This record gives sequence, structure tokens and C-alpha cells, in this order.
Amino acid sequence: MSCRSRLTKMALLLSLAAASAGATSFVTVPDEALVDGAAVIAQVTVESVEPAPIAAPPATDYFVQIERLLKGYVTGSTVVVRVPGGIGPDGIGLRIWGVPQFRTGERTLLFLAPRVDGTYGILHLMLGAFSEVEAGGYRIAVRALSEALSLPLSSAGETPMATEPQRDFAGFVNWITDRANGLRRPIDYYLDPALADLGRPRASGPLLEDRCTQLNYRWSGFDQDEAFKWSFDAAGYDGRGGGRGAFLRARRLWKRASNGAVRFQNGGALRNRAALGGLDGVNLLAFDDPRDDVAGSFSCSSGGVLSLTGVWFDNGRGQSCERIGTGRKGFRDGRQYLEILAADILVNDGASCLLSKDVLLTARIFAHELGHSLGLAHVADSAAVMSGEVSRSSSLEHLEASDVEAVSELYDTPPSR
Repeated sequence: MSCRSRLTKMALLLSLAAASAGATSFVTVPDEALVDGAAVIAQVTVESVEPAPIAAPPATDYFVQIERLLKGYVTGSTVVVRVPGGIGPDGIGLRIWGVPQFRTGERTLLFLAPRVDGTYGILHLMLGAFSEVEAGGYRIAVRALSEALSLPLSSAGETPMATEPQRDFAGFVNWITDRANGLRRPIDYYLDPALADLGRPRASGPLLEDRCTQLNYRWSGFDQDEAFKWSFDAAGYDGRGGGRGAFLRARRLWKRASNGAVRFQNGGALRNRAALGGLDGVNLLAFDDPRDDVAGSFSCSSGGVLSLTGVWFDNGRGQSCERIGTGRKGFRDGRQYLEILAADILVNDGASCLLSKDVLLTARIFAHELGHSLGLAHVADSAAVMSGEVSRSSSLEHLEASDVEAVSELYDTPPSR
């Protein structure tokens, strides 16, 4: 097989492997910090995928067979890895973009943190999961980052980091094993830099409910001039640049970009409400991850997940996609959509060390998360708020034309005056 053919095949497989991530903001965690921070590291094969047997919030359980334990100890050869998001027993669904998704039979490398219920969480969500992809004679460890918002910053938050490298799977596994056993040696498993862009984020259309209906998400209430309120967790972080002011600025940007078609209002501060904890009729911005939805804290010295967004829906299907009702759906221009019933944005614990330093950066992150809460996916324009990457030098005076086009695709936006 020619070199060109091998690279073409690899690009195709990597694009497929990267297609499942979503609306989560992160700063890349160095491999050394991933190894040191994980209680358990294992090479596994996914045996089955099932809805988590809990009332709320919806979650997905992956039963994985441990092929090789690289660090830590587990009881038995099969463990349950629980990932937030899914369809609950009542048919109410929660979609959180950016959490890892796996298929039965898939081989993957997981960095795990034990939970009190006996299941395991994935350390730093999609940053702690590497799928094995075979292409052109290579076995590559690939993270699904295609629609997550990457902040390409150094640990100090100043210098752009290098492009996500491609890792030789076997070499990565051997390096992890050595480090877990106390042997610290230089990284030697990166592949040719010419392959580095193959797994980078790609533009996509509106966000899909990909499990049962393949429908896009949308707030149908805007069609009836309804406004939706966003509330704040009163107990969470609200320092300069990291709290309400930045979020209000982000909300105003979408209102202007849609010429008033997107109408968000201030719902005030609330107490004893949990973002992503259940469908309670409140759109909530919460800080400091009080329910430990994200395994692992954000650190300004080593990175991690900054924030994530989820939307609530009723697609009329049960946990096995069987029809149990009509669901909550709407139409626009002859197309059917799933109605967004509520949305939540969760800011990870530790994130204030970065968000408190720059109100524009914080507002841009919140504007990106709000865009996903509207049902928007990424756009190819690197200057756009809905781009997959952002740096501290990004401007936030207005949204770009590509952002405006994206919101116009889902919502009726009157002409600018």
C-alpha cells in the first residue's frame, strides 16, 4: 500500500473515531499528569453498554473487560465505567457533549477514578480515554476531541500548546506501565508530526440526538416569542471575570447575533439546585462541580476540563430506543426537531484559577457553551465563537458571520436594521 493510501485510510478512521465528542471546554492535560493522577489505568474491551440503573440523573454504564492493568488494583476482571448522560427510566434524556462514548467490542485505554457507588469515572472525561485505531499498519491511541472546545494554553495560560499528537498505542502503553512502576523516561511514542492534524476537530452541522432519533435539538419556544431564564448557583464561584458578568455578556452576544430571535433572561441566584442533576425546569449555570460529575479537578498547572453543557429532552423513546410516547418535538421549515426542555452549564472545580484572570476569555467560553445549549455545533471559521479552539488573544467584541449563519439555520433571525 502506498504512503498516500495509508494516510488517506488513517484520516478516514481517525475522523470516525473523533466524531462523538462535544460541548466541553478543556485545557490539555500532559500525559505525565494523567498517569500520576489516575487511580487505575487499564487497557480494556467494551463488553456491553447499558443505561445506568439510577433514577436521576441519566447516565450510561459501560461494562469493560480488563485486558491489561497498567496501574492500580481492581476486584475481578470486569468493571463498570459510568459516564454522565443518557436516557432515564422515565424517558427523559440528558445529552452532555464532550463525554466519551464507546461501542461494544471497542478496545480502549482508560484512566479511571473510583466512585463511591462502586463504579468508575473517566479522569477528565474525554481526556482520559484513548481508543485504539488501526490504519495503514499503525495502531494509534486516539482521543475523541472533535467537538470539544480546546483552549490551547500552557499551564500558565500564556503560550499556545502544540497540536494534539498522535500516539503509537503499544509504545504509549509501555511508557505508562514504566511510569506507573516508578521508571520516569522521556516520551518516545509520538508518531511523525506530519500525522498530527488527522484527529483534529472538524466542522459539523447542528448537534444531533444520535442514539435513537437522529434529530437536531432546538428551543421551539422562541417561535412563540417566549424567553428562557438562566439562573446562577448562588453558592458557587463568582469572582471577577469568572462569574455572572461574563455570562451576561455572553448572553447579550447571542441576542445581538440573532437580532433578538434568541431571548434569554436573568433568572437570578438560586440555592440548593444542581446543574445536570435532574430536569427541574431551571436553566442553571453552576460552579465548582458540587456533585462530582467530572472526575478530576481543573488545575492551572496541569489543565483539565473547564466546563461542560448538557440539554434535557424527551424523544418519546425508552432506554432501549423503544417507542413509549410522542415525545416533545417541533417543526421548522418542514423539518422535525427535538425540543430542548432545559439546559445546564457546569463549571468544574478549580476552574476559577483561570477564569478569574480574564473576563474576555471567560465570556468567550460561556458564549461557546451557550451556543451548544442552543443546539449549535462547531463551525470551520477559526475566529468564530463556535470554533473548536480559542486562545487568550481571541476577540469578543461581536460574533462572526459564521456564528450568525449557524444560529440562523435553527432559528428565525430577522434582518439586521
